[in-house]
Amino acid sequence: MLRLFKARQPVIEFEFSCKLIDKSVSILAALVEKHYSSHNIFLTSLSTKPTLIASFLLSEKFDRIQLTSSVPGEYNVEDYSRGAHEVSFCDLPHK
Repeated sequence: MLRLFKARQPVIEFEFSCKLIDKSVSILAALVEKHYSSHNIFLTSLSTKPTLIASFLLSEKFDRIQLTSSVPGEYNVEDYSRGAHEVSFCDLPHK
């Protein structure tokens, strides 16, 4: 007999900055610290490039975090990007 099980994990909603890397890292770090010793943590950035950098920096701090990649099912091709017409710089910590 074949049995299929469906698992649904609890969801924690939170807000973070999609522009400020250091703020994203500190918000994510607070969440990770609560669950790091008892859970496997997989992290993917589904947002902006600064959140991708924040995810990487967080994985440097917590070495058991596994970074994953996601491929979108659809792209908004017609209105994909208008450009910000500005450049942002930030200092990243050296290891």
